[in-house]
Amino acid sequence: MPIAYKATEEKVVISTATTTLQNQLIDKDISMLKEVIPFNLNIVNLKGSQHYIDIDKFYQSLSIPQSKKATQIQMTLLVWLMETSTGDMEELNLLSMQDTIFAQIEHHGIRGLNKKSVFYSVDFLKRQEILRRHANIIITNHAYLLSHVDKLGGNDTVLIVDEAQHLNDNLLKENRKIIDFDQIKIISDSLLVKMESQLSFSFRDLVEINFITKAQYTELIRPIQTIDYEIMNLREIFMTYLNSNMNKASDVYVEVPIKPLNLRGMIKANLFIFKKIEKALRNLKRLQNKFSQKYSMAIVTGRLGLDEIQLINDYQKLLNLLLSEMKSWSYLDLNRLEDELETEFIWLTYPYKQENGHLRLNFIMLDGENFLNDRVYKKFSTVLLVGANLAMKETRSYMFRQLDLDGQVKIKKYDNIFDYSKQTRAYILKDTPDITSISKKEYIEYLSRDLEKILLNNNRQTMILFNSLEIIESVYPKLVKKIGSKREILAQGITGSVEKIKKRFMLGEGKILLGAGAFWEGIDLPKNNLEMVIVTRLPFQSPDTVLNKARYRKLEKKGINSFYNLALPEAILRLQQGWGRLIRTPKDKGIFVLLDSRIANKNYGEKFISSFPDGVNLKSLKIDDLLKEITSFFVE
Repeated sequence: MPIAYKATEEKVVISTATTTLQNQLIDKDISMLKEVIPFNLNIVNLKGSQHYIDIDKFYQSLSIPQSKKATQIQMTLLVWLMETSTGDMEELNLLSMQDTIFAQIEHHGIRGLNKKSVFYSVDFLKRQEILRRHANIIITNHAYLLSHVDKLGGNDTVLIVDEAQHLNDNLLKENRKIIDFDQIKIISDSLLVKMESQLSFSFRDLVEINFITKAQYTELIRPIQTIDYEIMNLREIFMTYLNSNMNKASDVYVEVPIKPLNLRGMIKANLFIFKKIEKALRNLKRLQNKFSQKYSMAIVTGRLGLDEIQLINDYQKLLNLLLSEMKSWSYLDLNRLEDELETEFIWLTYPYKQENGHLRLNFIMLDGENFLNDRVYKKFSTVLLVGANLAMKETRSYMFRQLDLDGQVKIKKYDNIFDYSKQTRAYILKDTPDITSISKKEYIEYLSRDLEKILLNNNRQTMILFNSLEIIESVYPKLVKKIGSKREILAQGITGSVEKIKKRFMLGEGKILLGAGAFWEGIDLPKNNLEMVIVTRLPFQSPDTVLNKARYRKLEKKGINSFYNLALPEAILRLQQGWGRLIRTPKDKGIFVLLDSRIANKNYGEKFISSFPDGVNLKSLKIDDLLKEITSFFVE
């Protein structure tokens, strides 16, 4: 309510962590707000261009032979287009958007539109841009905010960052770039085969029907040939560097850091190759726009047959893939590398034991320190950060550093609305082995055995959180063998995607979900949708990756203990995110179980324990006593 009144005086931008939460704000909170405020507000929901349908591309897709499934999707889209006012394809509520038809019709931004198209004036992104200029409140997500801050900011604009604890994570994700040498080669090879094929319809046939001239054909294919050839020369140069600097004991998945100065030296020593690829990439983008406009006009006039349309659409899909794969090429700019000497980490990765493994060059910011304040917060008149655990004493200094805040920031903390002493029970399984001193095989056996006992003891909706998909792959078949006939087990990366298994989990009772990564946060499962959360081990990040080594080393150089000021607070926040999945409403009831005795046996364990909300009493029990407590809690 206060924000609504504020929006009558200044524009308000509300950013949240994900598009799912963004949709919840619009569908639930904003809808309720509109019902109670006595005045009108212009509210717009902004997302990345890939969420929207490109009407011109959709129109073109209707002229292309499609699979039966794609044709059914097109029929659904035709009906939806009569109803939608946003063009946001998430409104379709489809379980999956993996069909190739979506790659054909997704938006690539206003700059990529054909101004001569009959649909140009009614394009959904153009409409969104007009609505943004006149909006009182803009709802968006952190990724969009960080990449469009100049467009969203202003001296008369208030920024509210919801789920602010995730802002730095989104910043690092947005600034992580990858150049995959092998993928670029694969796509450019496919493009050349498509254009030059002797066995099927090719670009030579387009010349014969006078759609393009022979000179235009040569102009179109030349930059692709250049990239296809020169990318392998670069791959060889970087592979030589990797082999020369790798740890000889690491022959499975190799990670080798490259200092920005060393990378600049490699680029300067091979500048001719880099310049040739840069020029080819510029020409490719220029020619793509001209060719797309020519194709659109030919579709409208009915000049092309089905073979020609299929060929050009296949070509454009591959070309868009290539351009997307090479978006990070600008990160090799010599001036940019010099500017980012202190803030960026660069490394090579290569899976030696993986067949057809890809060589990748990776770029990432190490943290958001000295970035968010100057490049985000100062773009707005007022900034309000909202989120769970932002000022938790166990992680406050870490959180302030990640969010680029100083000690002068004002803090307001509100009481929790949940009665955890009545709604929950929290347990530590104390008869667990020291998981840091046993083999992986022994750990899998122990984990599977105790999970089997807990899951056979009750039939409650249970989510089990892991630190890696690899452990899920090992535990899943053992659980299926023992209890798969009694309860349905859903496993991330095995039985479906995150969204698919989440929806299946919510459809029934007594289901078991094995999840990692995304399931630790942002998953809303209220009431009986989730009754038990089991955390398999304390969620410390691996200290052995070259990226984490660099992050820890950066702090150590400043005289800051990296374990207590980075590794530990990250794990505490992660555990709290896992805990937060359990109780979502004042009427929820559930049990939390941690299968890691280190929280009770290590010096740092007290920091984990004290981070839990008031009313939560972590009780340490043996497995047999735990089973009795679980049963008694749900019959109270």
